[in-house]
Amino acid sequence: LFFPEHWRTFREYMLHRMANPDVRVKIPGSVVDGWKGSWKKYLIELMYRRAQWMLYPNFEDEASFSTNHLEAGEHIGSKANALTHDPEDFTVPLLGRHFAHLLPGQALERRAADMPRLNLFSNLTTDDEAMQLGLKHLQETYVRTDIGV
Repeated sequence: LFFPEHWRTFREYMLHRMANPDVRVKIPGSVVDGWKGSWKKYLIELMYRRAQWMLYPNFEDEASFSTNHLEAGEHIGSKANALTHDPEDFTVPLLGRHFAHLLPGQALERRAADMPRLNLFSNLTTDDEAMQLGLKHLQETYVRTDIGV
């Protein structure tokens, strides 16, 4: 879920990055820098640099709050990609409005501050460690204060 101020920041970052393709952003050990047309590449870059987190639910049968719509892009519907994509291979069942019974304690009581943090490589980390990595990464590349990075 993106709120307007976060979406605006991300959009400005992505537009800046696309307008400056010679700038190389390398996240150590990550493959996202090799992705060519994915908007998630820029989202992951920005979130890594700002020590922000993604919250992924882990429900039975891969049920989720959202799913893939299979819009045409680099991997779906591309003439360069000869693979066929069956919707059942990319979509997951949606939870809908009534999911509290699936949660521990049947409520959203667990606060984000109490949840374990995993870094981009699924290793346990802390907010402080993530912030230090993000700051180090910014110092090693470039700083753009006008887009909130």
